[in-house]
Amino acid sequence: MQDIFSHKSYAFIFGHPDDEMYSTTLIKSLVDTRKRVVLVYISSGNRYGDNIGLLREEEVTKVAAMLHIPEDGLYLLHITEREVKLNLDKILAKLKQILRDNKTDCVITHDHEGGHSVHDFTSFCAYKSARAAHADLWFFPAYHKQPHERVVNEFIDGRDADLHLELNSEQAALKTKIIETHITQKKYFEKLSQEDMERLLKREIFRQVIGKLDYTIQPTTPVGFYFDGSPTRLSDFLSAINKI
Repeated sequence: MQDIFSHKSYAFIFGHPDDEMYSTTLIKSLVDTRKRVVLVYISSGNRYGDNIGLLREEEVTKVAAMLHIPEDGLYLLHITEREVKLNLDKILAKLKQILRDNKTDCVITHDHEGGHSVHDFTSFCAYKSARAAHADLWFFPAYHKQPHERVVNEFIDGRDADLHLELNSEQAALKTKIIETHITQKKYFEKLSQEDMERLLKREIFRQVIGKLDYTIQPTTPVGFYFDGSPTRLSDFLSAINKI
């Protein structure tokens, strides 16, 4: 197994602003040891309007500064959330260019867990890009299962973490400050259970991905983003990735 701290250049690839909350301690640890770290956000998270998307990008710009990410290390791809599934070729081209420009040798991104379609599209594109760049690849969990039974920041049963980072008080305080910076997402964070929040502030977990992955295999049954009112169905996801 490759040591995640042994690389020189890292790309964290996220679906939306605020997804960095699952890995802020790892990001800061790498920056503090003078590693090259870039943050890439596929969508602005503008499902509820372009104005919200702009605000979320402003928030994550402040977060990047808090994590000491240089200005040229923040990439906002500005893909409309509802149109991510229509732009996978464009996303892949941009990711490959970013990894090439930064000589990235390690990619950290979302697990394929079926919780949110944009997270899964992001995972798919990051996986493809990392493999093309011959970069090491690591996943973190966001959430899975459907909204009424959502499991936050835990891997799906049967998937084991290869790295546990236990947060000290200073690291937990920084993550709390970052969460509070995402003002547009205040209602989301308030809906998290006390257990979920304690987990977010206690530890970060990651698993190394080796070999080929098959994104046509459902991670859970039913898939978490497959519910009444969801803008993206499982069939939409499968149709989009099968065109790549």
